[in-house]
Amino acid sequence: MSGQALDAFRRLGLGAPGGRRCEACAVHRPEASAGYEAACLTQALNSDVRGRTIAFLGGAFKAGTSDDRDSPALRVADRLHQLGVTVRLFDPEAQDNARRTHPHLAFADSALDATHEADLVVIATERPAFNADAKLPTAAEHVTTRTVVDVRNALDASPWLAAGWTVHQLGRPTRTPTA
Repeated sequence: MSGQALDAFRRLGLGAPGGRRCEACAVHRPEASAGYEAACLTQALNSDVRGRTIAFLGGAFKAGTSDDRDSPALRVADRLHQLGVTVRLFDPEAQDNARRTHPHLAFADSALDATHEADLVVIATERPAFNADAKLPTAAEHVTTRTVVDVRNALDASPWLAAGWTVHQLGRPTRTPTA
């Protein structure tokens, strides 16, 4: 982890991370996992996050459900909201539940709407629909920064890279578009 990410992690009040993200940490110390992922997102923005807009695609705790109880995505969204980020969320199945449980977040009517003028796009739940939507990678003209962070390692990065996006996936090297 870079010094910038470690500093961001500490600013979140979580101390030093215990290495790479692991599912055991997410279960036993969900606040640490949320803090680590939020720190990774602040690193991807390369700046202070206050006043920025982040599109969150997914809010359920896993794909194939509308259940948002104990959702890692919503824990990270809450942490970012506390830091002054506008989190604009879209989840095709969990939207109504997330609206009830997290009314302080902004909600979009579609994945494409969520990305409009976003400083960062986050794939927060491994929904197949996000990979299948060919319009998402071409949303580059609607965002302020062509950066996508896949916190679930579920994204096929190829179409995003081809459309000029920088792709961050946890535990993997950052990939940038080729000329």
